[in-house]
Amino acid sequence: MWDWAALMPHAPILHKEIAGPMLGRCLSTVEGIKKLVSQIDVDSTSYIFLVDPHAYYYKLGYLAVELAQKYEGSLANFGAPELKVEMEGPGGEGESILNHIKKHISVSVHSKEIYPLDHGAVVPLVFLNNNRKKLPRLILVNPIGLSLADSYSLGKILRSYTSNERWGLLASGDLSHTLTPDAPAGYTKEGAILDRAVVSSLKNSSPEPIFSLNERVIVNAGECGLRSVLIMLGLISGEQVEVLSYEGPFGVGYCTALWKRSSCDKEGY
Repeated sequence: MWDWAALMPHAPILHKEIAGPMLGRCLSTVEGIKKLVSQIDVDSTSYIFLVDPHAYYYKLGYLAVELAQKYEGSLANFGAPELKVEMEGPGGEGESILNHIKKHISVSVHSKEIYPLDHGAVVPLVFLNNNRKKLPRLILVNPIGLSLADSYSLGKILRSYTSNERWGLLASGDLSHTLTPDAPAGYTKEGAILDRAVVSSLKNSSPEPIFSLNERVIVNAGECGLRSVLIMLGLISGEQVEVLSYEGPFGVGYCTALWKRSSCDKEGY
């Protein structure tokens, strides 16, 4: 069922075609992403469950699901139209996993023939693509309408889904946006506090450091990845996560992390 779960940032500047000489400021993240991708067997993955906090948002209390026959997008808006992806929709398997989710949480589904992917999806997917002829099938969700607790619960719900298909979870998200005075949202002391909690949660495979944050810290830090992280933590159910990198260039926290199902689990032992 679930072979892997990965946390990847989605800043377009992580791609050299966009960053140019500024890539040197985020090399730790780029190297972390490359190591992450090298450890994932993308070609053997049938479906990717992509959590994108920038996808279309509906209303509070609901998981927004973008169901399409085809997903496509590029980074043309950032000056790199050559960085693009095309993926097929999830078909019947997508309906199956959605029916499972709907038993536990409220879901708002938006269906269309072709869904235009934004940078929150395209940035990590281009790294996964890595000149492959074809990527796995995709289902796209936005958890921004869920509470933090419900986001963690969603991860557990996903883990309980049974299927003969091989799935991967791609959690897209940046951390705080207030680490330095030149950060997109300016500087706040809460930015570093939030990022430390997220990294601690990942290293300890526990949501508690995140859940212990008060609302003021979360709001002032200006994050867009907490729910993505919590869904990943719920899915891995306390199993070990490898944090591959963390840094805060440009005043924004970037973290890469990977969980892989053990070979014993795959073989049923």
